[in-house]
Amino acid sequence: MFCDEIHIKVVSGKGGDGCVSFRREKYIPKGGPDGGNGGRGGNVVFVTNPHLNTLYKLRGKKIFKAQAGQYGMGNKRHGADGADLLIEVPVGTSIYDEETGKLLADLTLPDMRFIAVEGGRGGYGNEHFKSSTRQSPEFAELGDIAQERSIRLELKLVADVGIIGLPSVGKSTLISVISNARPKIADYPFTTLIPNLGMVTHKDYSFVVSDIPGLIEGASEGKGLGHQFLRHIERCSVLVHLVDAGHFDSITKDIAVINNELARYSEILAQKKQLLVVNKGDLLDAELQSMILEQMKAAEFTDVLFISAVTHAGLEPLLDRLMGMVQTYKQAHPLELSEPIYSDDAELVHLPDGTVLLRPHFAKDTEHWTISEQEDGKLVIHGTRIEQIARMTDMATVGGLARLHDVLEKVGITKELTKRHLFEGDVFAIGDIDVEFMETLA
Repeated sequence: MFCDEIHIKVVSGKGGDGCVSFRREKYIPKGGPDGGNGGRGGNVVFVTNPHLNTLYKLRGKKIFKAQAGQYGMGNKRHGADGADLLIEVPVGTSIYDEETGKLLADLTLPDMRFIAVEGGRGGYGNEHFKSSTRQSPEFAELGDIAQERSIRLELKLVADVGIIGLPSVGKSTLISVISNARPKIADYPFTTLIPNLGMVTHKDYSFVVSDIPGLIEGASEGKGLGHQFLRHIERCSVLVHLVDAGHFDSITKDIAVINNELARYSEILAQKKQLLVVNKGDLLDAELQSMILEQMKAAEFTDVLFISAVTHAGLEPLLDRLMGMVQTYKQAHPLELSEPIYSDDAELVHLPDGTVLLRPHFAKDTEHWTISEQEDGKLVIHGTRIEQIARMTDMATVGGLARLHDVLEKVGITKELTKRHLFEGDVFAIGDIDVEFMETLA
C-alpha cells in the first residue's frame, strides 16, 4: 500500500554509566582504580533503499528507539556500544523537524544515510580519572542522556519524467507500454489511486517515469486525488502533458485546467518544461490532427506529438524526445541532481565505501560557553560541552562534584561567577541542572 507522509518520534540510546571499581586481588591490597567506561548509545539512522517506493512499512510504529550503551565493569572492562537503529526509507524522502518545520535532510541518493539523533556518550569509569594527584578516584561519569526528536517524513518520488493529465486520458496505459511499470488499468476515472514508477530503457539509455492520479479542476484546493501526489513530480526533469484525442474540441481547455492547478500548487511545477502528447492519435485523420496543431499553436504549444498507447504508434519518436530532454536537463543542472540538501547544523561526509553520510555537528570546545541571568536572579551557563559534562556528573559523589568544579575553574567560569558575587552554597544552573557553588572544591 502506498504512503507518502508519516509522523514519528526517534529516540537514540542512552550512554552507559562508567564504573567505580578498585582492583582487589590476593597480595595486591591496593591495586588502584580499574572501573571501565560505559558504552556509547546507539544512533537512529535513516538509510535510503532504492528498492522501496512507499513509507507504508513505518506506519504501524510511532516511536523508534535505538539500543542503550552497556555500563562499564571492573577490571577495566568497557561496556558494549548500543546498536544503531537503521530505518530504511525510499530515495526521495525529505526529513523535517516536527516542532520547527525545518528541513533536516533531503535524501535523494541511493544508500544515503542521515543520523537523526545521536546516541549518548558513555561515561568514563574511575580508571580514566586517575592521575599523580588523584590516585584513587571514587567517582565515575554517568552515561549521557538519549536524544529525542519528533520527525515528519515526506516522500517525493524521484523520477526523470512525470506524466500528468485529466483522469482517463491513458496515463497508466502509456507508462505500462514504455516502461516496466504494471499499473492497474480500467475504463473508469481515478483507476490510478497512487503514483506509479517505471524504468524506461531506450537505445541503451535509462530513465525513470512516473504517473500520478488524474487531476481535475480545483485539485490544488483538495478536490479529486491528484493534489495529494503533486509533490512527487516536483523533482521531475520533464513533464509529459497527456491529452485525449477524443476530446479534440476541448483540448485547449483541458490543458489550461491542468496548468492552472500546477501553478496554484507550486511555482516550481508551473515552470517545468512540458511536452504535449496527444493520445489515441490513430483515431484522427490528417485534417483533425492539423486542426489540433493549429489550436496548440494558438495556445503557444509548439511541442506536440501524436501517439497511440494501445497500438504503440508514435512511441519511438516520443521516447527519442524524452531521452533528449532528460539528457539536456541533467547536463544543465548537474549539481541539482547530485548534491543532497541538508540543514546547516549537519555535515556531509563521504565514507571510504562510497556511502554518503549526513551527521550532526558537535562542538567539543569546552571553552565555548555563555552566562546569563534569569528574572529571579539565578545565573545560567550554556555551552554544548559544559552542559554535557554537567549532565554526566554524578552529583551524589564528592569526587564528581570536585571534578565538575575543577572544569569550571579551568575554563574561567568560576572566576566569572565570583565576579557576579556568587558565594559558597549559592545555586546556579548549567543548562537545566542546578549546581551548588563550592568555591573550596574548585
